[in-house]
Amino acid sequence: MAEIGTNVKVQIGTKIMVGEQSNTISHTSDTIETSSKSTGRASTFEYGRMTGTLSVSSLADPSNTTDYGYKDAKEAMDAKTKVAFQVGTGFTSGIEVEDGTGLITSVSKDAPDNDNLTFSMDIQIDGETTFLTIA
Repeated sequence: MAEIGTNVKVQIGTKIMVGEQSNTISHTSDTIETSSKSTGRASTFEYGRMTGTLSVSSLADPSNTTDYGYKDAKEAMDAKTKVAFQVGTGFTSGIEVEDGTGLITSVSKDAPDNDNLTFSMDIQIDGETTFLTIA
């Protein structure tokens, strides 16, 4: 059975996001062409380096100092601090999460007329993520 996206949340360090609205984690791999004149007309490839990005959109509630918000993200980026993150359906014992670290490369705040104040951030994943079950 498919998982409902509403149930999948992001935690930065030990804090959940303030009013998270969506998250996307993507992984890509470079390819290295290994074909030559001697391999014929068809191209051949091998895997190269891998990279990944975690993007999160959330409500921006400056009065909430308990959860991870715009100010936390901006300060971490300004301080050039790598952040630990987890993506999963919960952060309690027995739940499997995707776990990693990364650098916040973008933080933006949106203040539309007659709508919620929101913010978004992008995290460049540093190294590989792993799947682990929370003890």
